[in-house]
Amino acid sequence: DTNPIRVVYRIRGNGSSGMTVKLYSNTTLIATYTHSPAPATFTTYTQTLTSPERASITNWSLLELEFTVT
Repeated sequence: DTNPIRVVYRIRGNGSSGMTVKLYSNTTLIATYTHSPAPATFTTYTQTLTSPERASITNWSLLELEFTVT
């Protein structure tokens, strides 16, 4: 089981060089993904969790994503 994380997003406006997506389990940072350049049209990104990342998730119902435009 690979447990892919899929996000779809676009950036409106100018001047954005990228997007950082962080995956948290409760307050623990599990993974960080950087997409650069950030897309101007809706784009799907699929990230596959590694075995250590999957193992560090203690409660799958507490997963959160944080998006930061860079």
